[in-house]
Amino acid sequence: MNTYGDYLANVRPVYGVLALISLLFIASALLLILVLFVTRISKAYEDKKRAGLRKQYQKILSKIIVNESFSEKDKPNTAFEYYMAELRLICGGSAFARHVLVAEILQMKKSLTGNSARALISAYHALRLYRESLRKVRSSAWHKSAMGIRELAEMNCREAIPVIVPFLRSANQTLRKESFMALVHLEEQPLSFLNSLPSELTLWMRVNIFYYLSKIDSRKLPVFSQWFSHRNISIVLFAISMTRQFQQRASIPGLVKLVYSANPKIVGLAITTLGELEAYQHRGLVAKLLCHVRNFEKLARRAIICLRQIGDPDLDVPLIKTFLAHPVYRVRYEAVYALKKFGAKGEAALSDFNASRDVRTDSILRHFSDPLLS
Repeated sequence: MNTYGDYLANVRPVYGVLALISLLFIASALLLILVLFVTRISKAYEDKKRAGLRKQYQKILSKIIVNESFSEKDKPNTAFEYYMAELRLICGGSAFARHVLVAEILQMKKSLTGNSARALISAYHALRLYRESLRKVRSSAWHKSAMGIRELAEMNCREAIPVIVPFLRSANQTLRKESFMALVHLEEQPLSFLNSLPSELTLWMRVNIFYYLSKIDSRKLPVFSQWFSHRNISIVLFAISMTRQFQQRASIPGLVKLVYSANPKIVGLAITTLGELEAYQHRGLVAKLLCHVRNFEKLARRAIICLRQIGDPDLDVPLIKTFLAHPVYRVRYEAVYALKKFGAKGEAALSDFNASRDVRTDSILRHFSDPLLS
């Protein structure tokens, strides 16, 4: 028979375990509260320290910018060296202070151009702050690497190109994009890195390259035909587009070779570009191609549009007239448009076709006569 003493003997260990768990839980909660408290105090101290450093940096950097605007270029800039000494004194051996200085220089440079921006870049290099950016690039954290790459690009650190190039093959998309844009800005020969670009040239990349190229001196533009034979199809298509956009007529012979490509996208874009560049001497090539692409809607349309731009009414009206009965409406539309552009001979061909065939082009012609439909 169990006694009350036996009952207590069994219950006491259970209460002991529960008490221990409760104490551990309370200790963990107190420790968490302490950590949060210390973290908040530390962050507040860090923010206060950062604000103080920024205030000091802003005063000195502003003086550097003003000094750059009024200094004489043929004399040693002793004031600049004095300001560098001031900044070194503030930074001391603190990595935190140097990080804040890098961030402040980048922030101020965003709203500056010309000599003022160059003064900040000079300060960045004079203080060897690129070392901080390189440390970020080599970080195991991808967001720090991306930040470092962006800083080096903003500060025109061409010496960092060999460090940045490997990130073109990174598995991280953000790192690939950052390295790509950095190389666009840093390389002395624009876009030379395309020679070894392993990945597809995305729409984002193409838009950013075009924006960059539209801002630089046209005399510094690369000859885009150098990439016409690239094994990366996306780069070839981009090169053709830029040849067309920047009207590089010297690349016409290269475009003619691309008309014989096995890739229909390359052929189509090459034909379009020949028309845009007014390559009249190659009209015969386009007309010959048109005879062979009747069953390929996109290529047929592009070839007709090209002939509309560089064609010869005497030679091309009969050929284009045969496309008025094409089964695809958009091809018929381009054929009508081209014939109307050819003037009297084209108009005569249209009238002859409408008079002799059951299938007429009246509905298409209304697009050119009715402003509400055109």
